Amino acid sequence: MIYSVLKMTAENHQRSLASISNERSLLFGRPNEQRQKKRKGKKPLKKWTGTFVCLASRNQTTIPIGEEKMVLLRCGLGSHRVTMDLYSSQEEFFNCLEKEFPQLKKSGGFELLRCAQNCRNLKVLECNWKPESIRQYIGQQAKIYLRPIQNDLETSPSTPEPNDDTYSVICEFCDNKMNIRMLRDHLKICSARPNSESDELPDPELSPRHSSTTEPSTSATSQSQTLASITPDLQSTSNDNMTEQPQVVEVLEPISSGETDGEQENTVTGTTNMDDIITSIVSECVSHCTETGIKDPVDILRFFQSKMVYGRDLDIQDESSIIEGETNFILVDRSDILQSAFEDIEAITDLRLTLEVQFLGEIAVDLGGPRKEFFALILREIKEKYFSPLREWSPDYTVIGKIFALSFLQNGPLPKLLSVEQLEELFESSTPRPVIQDLRNGLNALGLLQLVKELPSLVHLFTPGSRPFNLKMITTLFKPVFAPEGSNRQIRQLRIYKKFVKYLKEVAAGRRGNLTLRHILMFATSSEEEPILGFTLQPSLNFVQRESFMPTANTCINRLFLTEPEGNRELPSDKLLSNLFDFAFSNTYYGLS
Repeated sequence: MIYSVLKMTAENHQRSLASISNERSLLFGRPNEQRQKKRKGKKPLKKWTGTFVCLASRNQTTIPIGEEKMVLLRCGLGSHRVTMDLYSSQEEFFNCLEKEFPQLKKSGGFELLRCAQNCRNLKVLECNWKPESIRQYIGQQAKIYLRPIQNDLETSPSTPEPNDDTYSVICEFCDNKMNIRMLRDHLKICSARPNSESDELPDPELSPRHSSTTEPSTSATSQSQTLASITPDLQSTSNDNMTEQPQVVEVLEPISSGETDGEQENTVTGTTNMDDIITSIVSECVSHCTETGIKDPVDILRFFQSKMVYGRDLDIQDESSIIEGETNFILVDRSDILQSAFEDIEAITDLRLTLEVQFLGEIAVDLGGPRKEFFALILREIKEKYFSPLREWSPDYTVIGKIFALSFLQNGPLPKLLSVEQLEELFESSTPRPVIQDLRNGLNALGLLQLVKELPSLVHLFTPGSRPFNLKMITTLFKPVFAPEGSNRQIRQLRIYKKFVKYLKEVAAGRRGNLTLRHILMFATSSEEEPILGFTLQPSLNFVQRESFMPTANTCINRLFLTEPEGNRELPSDKLLSNLFDFAFSNTYYGLS
């Protein structure tokens, strides 16, 4: 009886609490339940605006700069701000991008990339390709690059807007109403202008050197002015004592002596002819690449090299052949390579000829190897002395630009010594510093400045950074040439080869002091990395029988030699063999024995 009463009392108490709770919910609502309902429903609409840069080439590996940006913008690609639903699906996301960049529909698929930190290299986004994930991965302000996968996108300019040049201004001298675009040209020929005002107006596109001279009367001078409009004036505006203006005035003045006149005319014509030839080759390369759709900078360089460099072949094409032809011969001192090289290269009148290098006191015929080592050594010295940091001014930067151009065109290392900012100043700035102006002068001695301006993708070959080089790459590159399988010679060759591979592993792990795998590649091929145009002859590892176990190499045919033991001769100990390897790969003098 007592239990029944207590049970009824408890049930009545629960009903009372429930009634009170219902009354409170009617007055104040139930926040917890409302939050639960919101969580169970769809995510609220939230917009996100990202910056997307659509690239045209499926092989693009760096961010576009300079003229390349303008090309992309003119054809409807480039940088766009795109607004979309933050929580949209991947299909909705890609459809939104294709709506913003209609050309992507013909790309055969496209991928998303971002710019790597502290460089211009692009890398594929590693997160989920949806707006919400992308924003969390790269942040709110970062740019996302869209690169086609199967097909390059069309880069021809989109249809321009109709030209609506209706604004006119009244000439203050003749009171004629002139279109604003034609006013400057009209002032040059306006007959109503006073004599004191009738001098030719300076053309903003010409340098001060040309705008200050009188109107040229010879065809040679007019040609030089045309070339000057292509090639920026490379004299420092801040160094008046270095200007060439007096020399220009002297050329333009009539010469009284007929003999002197003839000599000077030949000099001017010869210089102009060389400039005309280089300009013609650049124009031919630009036309060919444009008509055939060549966009890869490596393919552009290969074609330009075939047209610009002449004389003896740069490298041996076949081991049994002998290469002959005209060259520019220079003799350089390895211990003072900058001074000796600067003097010889400054004296070269035709830089298009194949360069032949002889190191002072060393026995080697340059059939490709010494020239490549010369470029590697001098670029290293130039980097330390002239680009760490960049000097304010030096008379050497013009010849440095010539060395850059020679190395670029004659299978040397790519001159990747300038920062991204310095490259933009070199190829884009209208008012570069004196040192950059001198570099422009040197580069354009072989037409490189003109070529890069016409085909901006070549800038990628100047960007800083080096390709990785590891143990797998060097063992794949130097494939051993063994004796017939099962022979005694092959067994002996395998013994020394295993020791060599063990040594390579120690070098790769950093256990051989300052030696790296690039030292070994340099020793055998005169190149610290695989040339951008590849090796003419594939590197190989061969075995010879001789007394010394010190490695040797023939850099002209990219061949590395190891000594195989004769008969029952024992190999040196691992320590002695490694020391011999260290000594050889640390020294690259030709004729070392």
